[in-house]
Amino acid sequence: MAEYTFIDAQIIDNDLLSGSGDSLRTALGGYYTVVDIEATDESEAGSALEFVDILGGFSDYEMKGYLDIDSVQTIDENTLTANRKIPMRVYTDSELVTNDVFWKTLWVGGEFGDVTYFPIYNDIVHSYYNASYELPYPQIEANALTGDDISSTINISYDYGAYLSEYQDYATKLDSELLMPSYYLMFDMANTDNDEDGLIDESLYSADLVNYMTAERNYDDVLTFFDFNWAKVPGGVNVADYEDEYGVPQVDTAVAGGAFSENFVTRNSYMATEFLTASYVHHPLSSSTQAWVKDHLQNLLFDEQAMDLIMGGDSGDTTFGVDAAMLPYSIKIRFNEYPGNIGDYAQADSSFTVFADSIKANNFSSKFMKTLYKAFDNKLDDLKPNEVEYITNLQYSSASIGDEIESTIETANNTPYREVDYVSFLAHCYNNYLSSDEGCLFVGPNTIERLSATDTTGVYRHINARTSLNTLTETVDYLANESNISINDEKSLFSDMQDYIEPVAYRVEKIGGPPSGDSFTQNTLQNFWFFKPPLRSSESSGEFTFYDSQVKYDTDYTYKVYAYAIMVGFRYKYSDLALTRDIGCEGEKGEYGLEFYDPLSSDEGRTPRLYSGSAGDNILIRDYDTTTTSTELILKEVFFSYDDAYYAAYGSGDAYEDAEVGHVAWVNYYGSGDFDEDDDYYSVNIDETETDSANYWTAELSRTTVTAGSRGSALGSESQIFSDFPYAADFYLNYEPTAKIVEIPLYEKTLKVLDNPANRLSVAPYQVVGNSQKIGFDFAYTSFVDGTFPSIISDEDEAYKEAYVHANDLFEDSYLDHPSIALQRYVEVYRLSSRPTAITDFNGSKIAEIDLAVENLSQYSYKGAFYDDTIKTNQKYYYLFRVLNQQRNLSHLTEITEAELINDGGYKYVIFNILYEYELEQEVFNEASTKFKKLIQLQPNLAQLEFNTDDLDYAQSAASQIDNLIIGSAADLIWDKTFKVRLSSKKTSRKIDLNITYKLNSD
Repeated sequence: MAEYTFIDAQIIDNDLLSGSGDSLRTALGGYYTVVDIEATDESEAGSALEFVDILGGFSDYEMKGYLDIDSVQTIDENTLTANRKIPMRVYTDSELVTNDVFWKTLWVGGEFGDVTYFPIYNDIVHSYYNASYELPYPQIEANALTGDDISSTINISYDYGAYLSEYQDYATKLDSELLMPSYYLMFDMANTDNDEDGLIDESLYSADLVNYMTAERNYDDVLTFFDFNWAKVPGGVNVADYEDEYGVPQVDTAVAGGAFSENFVTRNSYMATEFLTASYVHHPLSSSTQAWVKDHLQNLLFDEQAMDLIMGGDSGDTTFGVDAAMLPYSIKIRFNEYPGNIGDYAQADSSFTVFADSIKANNFSSKFMKTLYKAFDNKLDDLKPNEVEYITNLQYSSASIGDEIESTIETANNTPYREVDYVSFLAHCYNNYLSSDEGCLFVGPNTIERLSATDTTGVYRHINARTSLNTLTETVDYLANESNISINDEKSLFSDMQDYIEPVAYRVEKIGGPPSGDSFTQNTLQNFWFFKPPLRSSESSGEFTFYDSQVKYDTDYTYKVYAYAIMVGFRYKYSDLALTRDIGCEGEKGEYGLEFYDPLSSDEGRTPRLYSGSAGDNILIRDYDTTTTSTELILKEVFFSYDDAYYAAYGSGDAYEDAEVGHVAWVNYYGSGDFDEDDDYYSVNIDETETDSANYWTAELSRTTVTAGSRGSALGSESQIFSDFPYAADFYLNYEPTAKIVEIPLYEKTLKVLDNPANRLSVAPYQVVGNSQKIGFDFAYTSFVDGTFPSIISDEDEAYKEAYVHANDLFEDSYLDHPSIALQRYVEVYRLSSRPTAITDFNGSKIAEIDLAVENLSQYSYKGAFYDDTIKTNQKYYYLFRVLNQQRNLSHLTEITEAELINDGGYKYVIFNILYEYELEQEVFNEASTKFKKLIQLQPNLAQLEFNTDDLDYAQSAASQIDNLIIGSAADLIWDKTFKVRLSSKKTSRKIDLNITYKLNSD
């Protein structure tokens, strides 16, 4: 069973890595680092991300940082998005920091002694994005994993339903796949309310689109595209036997003597019998319609209404999949959708469809999809996607065919992603209400939202402004809500907390055609842009299926699938750095007297401190009041709240004998380690008063509001403090919650549409009566039987096999469970005059090809044929046969027929033998024969005769040990084996066969 039921991908901002542009993060902790993973029995070697927590003591200089959350401020109320700043303090008492000059050098950089230091502080804008995404397993990899627990897969393959030679030949000659009929547009028109006569309501569609869909008005009845044409049913068949309650034909090969083959329904739909093979191929599109199609069908856009149509809305009631079976063939892509992740910031009951719900509620999906296409197709100068490099950490299961052991793999790699700021995206939509329909087409009839998204005059300006502004307002409000995204303690920024992420759209890119430019690069033929499919009320995730009917048979296409996810995070930077310097005084308890100054100013003048501290920060325990029935105080536990799990320090029942009522010795504590009774003070977070009813005592702690790492009041101004630490730094953490649309690659695959291999031939050999020296073979095309892929003869066969197996996600030993769609057409006859040692020996030895086509009806084929061949006498011939279908796809080979016409004194008769493929390989002998004159001695090799005495016990009698004596040390002993030796006379060619058996005798 696979450990990972999906590919667990974590997308991490490079600013969260050690050594990134955020040097402070590296100094304090709260960063990821890449580590190597050694191979084990359960996992392979790789690399992974390891998180280093902020909880103190991780940097060389033992720095610790705290945020003054109670002093958060808004930076600029006039900006569109929320923006805040929080005072932050970093301090240390490390012995490695020797003086104030070195402390400054650490922060602003420069030379100290003979060492140059890179600055800890900078005012560069950093970003925090850290989200998990469930990627689907490619189907071939999922097939290799045991069990059926894989929850997310992606499969790019094809459906092949009918061989329509006229349509296929016509499509092959087209200069663009876009001119082929589009299934999505056909399905839309067949399911859209049209006029009372069932014809297209042309007020809903452009004239060019109608011309394209009706073959220049030669097939107006688009409602029948996917209907079954009962007129094509063979005579004598009761159609009621094949029709369900919806009027859909039900295939049953057992009825009517197998009158219906598996592709019978597809071959006899109106699409196959009337539109594709008649109206479409006989009425080419006009030049103007072709120009319109080649432009507009480059990008098909699916908004919310289009997705509801093909997915069936909330109910899922749709014939989309059933009607797709009426296509002669199509590329099919199916994958499990990842619903999204609310992350660690949002509340537990939050929805993971926030942004999609907002887009739908504001009827913004048409404008959204149009702008998404324009932006990521680099058609908007002011909204071009940025390519940003993230670290992608992948964890998944892996298995090899034939290997029962499944391993886990973890790997971390730099990965470029394209992204657009979502607020900027919405602002662009609001400010740019004019657009056009060039290069794209909405699937579906004209609606006010679709017309407004392609408005060139401004007549729909109000619609664009309203839908864009409402969506923008809701997005800004979401980001401003601190319950969705905020920095509320050090853990929020210097952490591995996960962000909110939600997929809102998908794109399928089709690449193909002849290479261009460097002669290796193919062009993007078409893009399909899908808004997020509706989520069924009973589902936590859905399955999305895509069909592409605009492909040519036996032509390679590359499909790339992308998800467009909105990921929430924040941008941040540091500002207003203030460092401390010693001013030569002490506090009541020996604290350091420090003064803040501006290290970046020319005069390094004093500056007010920024951090003021508050409850919940590192508080020093001043007084301890207690009432107890015991003279001894038992310290039960103290909580340290820098981690949600809380670090607990236990007294383990040991009494502090020197503890007096009203006083506790100070102990230094930072979240790990034992209590140290010898230190001067004890600094912890106290979250609540603990009561120990068993010992009948209560404790009340009085807290003092002091700054982290400081004690006492300021000296003369806000620039001076008393501190328990000799070095401190104050600055602002400025941050702005953000959301961006990230393009996430899911999978890509190159494949072609191919028919299945044909069935096997049954062969009956015979001798032609008379003296013609002819032999013959009677062929019969058999029924389909599933089996592994047929054996191959030529390089062309190998290419077909590789393409077929790859496209269908099969393994070498996978069984093929679909018969050939095209009929049997050609019988190939191969002949050799010497015994073959492999099937590939027949390559280039084809002597005949028999066409099974019915005269004047080439679309039909006979199931049987004969072949006669004239041969020499007393000569062995080896025949091999197979059938090709109408697509010239190979079939399973027949057995090899060995034929020899014996001439026995004028009497001629044929001997037929059957050879199987596994019998062809023969054992090779290095010295198969030797020459001699009169005498021959057959002497075993010494390795067959030498004694092996390892099992002898020499303390026993010889008679008792005779069975323990082994004769021969060779790996393959000759004893009790029979060997044939053939003696041939050079003069007479007579032969004598000697059967020699070697036996061991003992006395």
